[in-house]
Amino acid sequence: QPLTARVLLERHAAKPVAAVLEQKLPPVWDYTPTRDSFNIELVVHVPPQLIQIVPTAAEVLKFAWMQVMSFAIPVWMVLHSLKAFVF
Repeated sequence: QPLTARVLLERHAAKPVAAVLEQKLPPVWDYTPTRDSFNIELVVHVPPQLIQIVPTAAEVLKFAWMQVMSFAIPVWMVLHSLKAFVF
């Protein structure tokens, strides 16, 4: 299934993750509903996770073709120049 924001949030909601809010300072805003928006600063610590990427056959063949051509073209140019010099 494709990775969308909805799928990502559903996967995250299925995990047993807890968030703890610690109020270290007293609130500095008023509770009157006069403002339409507010600013929030959020620090999230995400532990490192192992991600395994398996390339498709087309990606492997494309990379192999690029490797072959990056070797074959310079070799062909050198041999062509050498042949022109010798003969």
